Amino acid sequence: MTSYLDWKNFLREEGKQPRIDSVVEEVIQREIAKWVKILRRLLAITLFSATRGLAFRGSQGRIGKANNGNFLGSVKLLSQFDDCLAAHLNEIKQGTSRGSPHYLSWKIQNELEVVSSKVLQETLDERRKADF
Repeated sequence: MTSYLDWKNFLREEGKQPRIDSVVEEVIQREIAKWVKILRRLLAITLFSATRGLAFRGSQGRIGKANNGNFLGSVKLLSQFDDCLAAHLNEIKQGTSRGSPHYLSWKIQNELEVVSSKVLQETLDERRKADF
């Protein structure tokens, strides 16, 4: 009889506390939202620089160094007014994001170019297949 009561108590209490998978899912969703925000800002900086024909790289490739180029300079400037980007830069400077991508190297321009050309190609393919 006590096992039955324990089971009933368990079922009653089960919905009151979050399950471990819901906590993990929440962490994953927050991480996804953070990266979407960061990548949107980096893409905006990239598009701004590209449409004006600005050089991305400078003679230095690190945030905080003089002559680090238009891309990193723009990231640093925007981080003064954007908490999300400022937190990202702080993580990089403190080394807490070691082993994970930070998307601030000169390679980001090439990666975004590849991604944008694939998106453009997919969009054109969908348009060709659409019945008008």
